[in-house]
Amino acid sequence: MKHSGQSSKKLSVIVPNFNHAEFLQRRLESIDAQTYENLEVILLDDCSTDGSVRILEEYHRKHPENSKLISNEVNSGSAFRQWKRGVEHCTGDLIWIAESDDYCEAQFLERLAREFEDDAVGIAYTAPKYVDSEGKITEWCFEKYTAGLSPGRWNHYYKVSGEDEVLHAMGIRNTMVNASALIVRRSAIVEHLMDGDWLEMSLCGDWLLYLKILRNHSVSFIKEAGAYYVQSRDSLGYLSAREGRYSTEHQMILSYLEYAFPSMPNEVIDANIRCMLDHWMAVSNASIPDHVKRARYIRYMERENLRQHASVLQNQLDSSLAKNNDISKAHASLIRTHDECLGRLQDLEKSYESIISSRAWKWTKPLRFAWDKIGELIK
Repeated sequence: MKHSGQSSKKLSVIVPNFNHAEFLQRRLESIDAQTYENLEVILLDDCSTDGSVRILEEYHRKHPENSKLISNEVNSGSAFRQWKRGVEHCTGDLIWIAESDDYCEAQFLERLAREFEDDAVGIAYTAPKYVDSEGKITEWCFEKYTAGLSPGRWNHYYKVSGEDEVLHAMGIRNTMVNASALIVRRSAIVEHLMDGDWLEMSLCGDWLLYLKILRNHSVSFIKEAGAYYVQSRDSLGYLSAREGRYSTEHQMILSYLEYAFPSMPNEVIDANIRCMLDHWMAVSNASIPDHVKRARYIRYMERENLRQHASVLQNQLDSSLAKNNDISKAHASLIRTHDECLGRLQDLEKSYESIISSRAWKWTKPLRFAWDKIGELIK
């Protein structure tokens, strides 16, 4: 029996799995428990070695009419390439990437799917509850992660344009923190399946994909939809961040923001950069690498265009001076604009140095060490 107010759209559930046998049964049970009825389930295994395949095979055997099992013969090496493969096998109007270690409440899909009755909506998401591997609520939470971005924004339901979401949230930090806590319109993803940039990322591919979708679609936020996001300090995200991949991919995010949202205020870009540095303070056990310190996270395209314009203008000014000993006011104005941009770059770099050399950073490592020791004693 369909529940009142439930969307009639077919929904494809993609379950990408790699060595999550300990969590997989809970995930699959939470899918089976959904009150949303019009589902198909695409099970993906990326060469697991922990018995995951047997669990997936058993689920497929019990649900042959609406499930499909796809097992890789060679590990893909990328969560986002697995997403792509799952989408290619979907037939639904909506897509849910149900990460194999997360889980949700029975009405999760029903609460989000109804938002897509509005054809403008490309993404509907919720604030997930952060839990440890045993399902206990952690101290770190969505509210702390988004603190300081847009006060009160996530305290209630809203539906806004993609540009508004980027301006107040996604342009600064990836506030769609967990793929399991959102649903995407299939057509909005399909148009980006051949874009190699997000598919080749290790950490920020989801962020870049969402930004691409938000460029042309609206977004809905539902405060309480019952998604649970499992946290681990041994995750790929933490390990890769320490290797420096995060800062490289973060540069690509900033470049895309500049390209896709050219009217984005400098204040948003500045805030984004500060979040990047805060991320290093939070996850790295060593000092910030030199390549991060040297990075100039300022509007690359604008800077290069200004430099090119300055070179052309300088040649024109030299010629004008030689002939008439006169300087065009328009040329002088553009040179001032160029100089102001370079001056702003210098100011930003000074602020980076201030952050990098701050007491907050110097105290981060010893405080984390003490906190980890306290956690061991509590256990």
